[in-house]
Amino acid sequence: LAHPIDRYNDAQTKLDLLNNVLNEKLKKSVLQEAIQGKLVPQIAEEGTAQELFEQIKAEKQKLVKEGKLKKSALATSIIFRGDDNKYYEQIGKKCLDITEQIPFEIPSNWEWCRVRNVSNSYIGLTYKPTDIDEKGTVVLRSCNIRNGKLALDDIVRVSSSISEKLLIEENDIIICARNGSKRLVGKSALIRNLPEPMTFGAFMAICKTPIYEYMFAYLQSDLFFGQLRDVSNTTTINQLTQNKFYDFLIPIPPIREQERIAFKISQLFQKLR
Repeated sequence: LAHPIDRYNDAQTKLDLLNNVLNEKLKKSVLQEAIQGKLVPQIAEEGTAQELFEQIKAEKQKLVKEGKLKKSALATSIIFRGDDNKYYEQIGKKCLDITEQIPFEIPSNWEWCRVRNVSNSYIGLTYKPTDIDEKGTVVLRSCNIRNGKLALDDIVRVSSSISEKLLIEENDIIICARNGSKRLVGKSALIRNLPEPMTFGAFMAICKTPIYEYMFAYLQSDLFFGQLRDVSNTTTINQLTQNKFYDFLIPIPPIREQERIAFKISQLFQKLR
């Protein structure tokens, strides 16, 4: 017979594992409620997602004028619900029926759109082994994303020249875009309190968006990972290409509601630690 202490330790280990699994399921449930418009009530005075789109479009136009974005970043599509209750996407002069792609209903002041309409994303720095230098700039890799946060216990530094575009800024989101392990593709971290200048590697992508809190919640949701599963398999390596990511569907609430959603998620997640 096992010693009582061993039996207790075994039971405690199983209980801890069960709690961890339950917490993760509850977190997924919270995120799914959040992006379906069920986590916080809608308030008419907070406006609509359409107003937010106009603000983002104006900001993109400004960045194009300043030479910080390519003109192609202004290319957008419009998703709307027709009189026949079907969903359509207007792309230039084409209008496509995308009803089968819409996974669930959202509140009337929300809008469906493609990720490209609300963010700018691109892959990171390619460097050689000879570029590695312990006095250089930190290059973030997939191992530096842990539970949605930066983990800096295993870092690589490089001395190569790094363009301003590839330097990470506060509120950027980094995403593991390519990896030999399928389960690691798509994991992300929202950059907070950047301790020093950093860049990111070629198997990583960066997502820059004014709605970073809400985007980060979306990137952890089953809606994101469901779309990722559909596109990430190739014969050589598991990956999320930028074009595929830009095509992902995302439901967008008004900006004030996004703030309330982010606060509620933070509150609930603290209880689930």
